[in-house]
Amino acid sequence: MNKLKFFFTIVFTFMLLSNPVIAGGLADATTEVTEIQTWLYGISFIFCLIFMIYQIGMAMMDKQQWADVLTAFGKVAIAGGAVVGATWAWGIWGT
Repeated sequence: MNKLKFFFTIVFTFMLLSNPVIAGGLADATTEVTEIQTWLYGISFIFCLIFMIYQIGMAMMDKQQWADVLTAFGKVAIAGGAVVGATWAWGIWGT
């Protein structure tokens, strides 16, 4: 057990001391996260748009009530708020 503690202590110390060495990849990581964020906005927009078109179509054909469409608007707002909240949190803690 002591060998395992020693090994993890050495690995952890190496990770702490090598931080300036591996910091050169930060710009690449930031670019990748920005691309993922843009992709996430696009995908969530497409899903929300299709969902709302389906809900409104169902209400127009009298297959469901318009109150369900209002509930769907609330769900879409929550989904958009989750993406915006993640972006806000990334702005605070990610940079």
